[in-house]
Amino acid sequence: MKKSIIRGMRTADEFSRQIRGAVDVPLSDAQVDLLFTIASNPEPMRPSELADFMHVTRPFITKNSNVLQEAGYLQRIDSKHDGRSFTLTLSKSGTALVDGVLGQQYYAPVQKLTDKMGKKKFNKLVRLLDQANEVLRS
Repeated sequence: MKKSIIRGMRTADEFSRQIRGAVDVPLSDAQVDLLFTIASNPEPMRPSELADFMHVTRPFITKNSNVLQEAGYLQRIDSKHDGRSFTLTLSKSGTALVDGVLGQQYYAPVQKLTDKMGKKKFNKLVRLLDQANEVLRS
């Protein structure tokens, strides 16, 4: 049993490293993930919504979004109804970054998986990973 647990941990660690790939920007993995999460949602999201969506804490979002705002990749849109509330959206340079070379680098490992495994096996892998994450979150 211990050998299979160690193998599972080693395999999960290696998969995590490989799926990340190497992106050529001076941003952390967390900041890159935050950019792509914001880019993939059709509507701007509040920091609390982003935290829930990404399964992270609100301070995690605050810290990383502040760096991205200072770098000019995100912009804060204050709520018209609540002076304390705001949403985050990509700036023009954030959109250019996500749509450009960074996007190609970010999506490359997943595209390779889809191409080599086929869509059916890839979707099965995603379902299993979703299930595993749900078990670990509970």
